[in-house]
Amino acid sequence: MTKWNIWNFLNLFHFVIRSVITAFLKDYEACLSRIRACRAPIRHKAKQNDIERILYSRGQDEIFVSDTLYAVFSELHPKRVSDTRREITERQWHMMDKEERLDFLADFLPEYDQYYELLSDFRFGGYRILGDLICDIDDENNAEERKKLFRKADSEAFTEMMKAYLHKPFSQSYREAVAKVCRSRLDKIVRPRLAVQYVVAIGKRNLLWDLLPDKVERNVLGVKRHDQ
Repeated sequence: MTKWNIWNFLNLFHFVIRSVITAFLKDYEACLSRIRACRAPIRHKAKQNDIERILYSRGQDEIFVSDTLYAVFSELHPKRVSDTRREITERQWHMMDKEERLDFLADFLPEYDQYYELLSDFRFGGYRILGDLICDIDDENNAEERKKLFRKADSEAFTEMMKAYLHKPFSQSYREAVAKVCRSRLDKIVRPRLAVQYVVAIGKRNLLWDLLPDKVERNVLGVKRHDQ
């Protein structure tokens, strides 16, 4: 093989690798964007006045803010919201005693233990708070196309990243779950040290802290974290 052929081969090789990595990074950013859209605070709060009335009647209106409750619970994945809504109805949440309520919340909303006392307090119709929140959030999830996490045109890599988000443990952030899959795919294509160079060359230096934090300080200067 002549030097000219070797040079052409190397150029083609780098072009292919760069194209594949570019596609992965595009999928990574698109996946995060779709997840953020899904987690965005809901706009239509049909039952908000009912929640605020209950909080006011119990003297809790300065402790709990309804907008904050909507924002916190809207972070639940849409399927969990719809499943919880179904269970509230089927298990007759409004008929449960205090111990049954706490068991129910532990089963279906384990990460929201700081709100157990609020939700299980049935004074002044307090049983409605959980149902009102879940119903409003579920209604908006069902009404908006942006809440669909999976779509027919999604690539295999995108789908794998989104599945990682859906199955992540409660202690892991959605960004960490998605980045882990993207990093795993990058590692199968090129060594991490070279991956840093490709990411920078593609113009995605801002993603280095997400995907290659262990290689950033060694290879790149002046890289800022996305959260700074």
